Amino acid sequence: MITQHGNKIYGYASVFDVVDQQGDLILPGAFKDSIEQFNSGKKLVLLWQHHYDQPVGVVNELLEDEYGLYVQATITPSTQLAQEAFELIKHQVINGFSIGYEVIESVQSYSSLVRYLNNINLFEISLVTFPANQEAVITGF
Repeated sequence: MITQHGNKIYGYASVFDVVDQQGDLILPGAFKDSIEQFNSGKKLVLLWQHHYDQPVGVVNELLEDEYGLYVQATITPSTQLAQEAFELIKHQVINGFSIGYEVIESVQSYSSLVRYLNNINLFEISLVTFPANQEAVITGF
C-alpha cells in the first residue's frame, strides 16, 4: 500500500536473493560497508534514471533488513525535474528504484550464470522506469 508523507519517498532500492535482469543476485550483508560509510557522512544522491547530471534529491536513511536495502530520501522541491519526478511517483507512473555500484566481491556460478554479490560499493540510488531488480520499488511517499 502506498502512503503519502510530503516530499519524502521510501522503499527498497535493492531486494536480496533476487536474480536481476543483469544476472546478479545481491546477498544479505553486501551493503554493510556502504551503510557504514553513509552513517559516517558519505553523501548519497538520488538521481533520475542513473543520469549523474540529473539529481532529484538526497538519501536520508539507508539500512539493510532481512528483505533488502531500505532507503528513505527527500525529493528536492525547488527543481523542475524533481517536481516532475515526484508527480510521476504520485501518479504511480514511476515506482522503481535502482542502484549504481561497484562490485567489491562476488562469486560467479557458471552452472546458472548468476553472479552472487557479497560486497558492493554503492555510488547512487536512482528513480527508474524499469528497475533491473523488479522487486526494488517505492513503497510510499
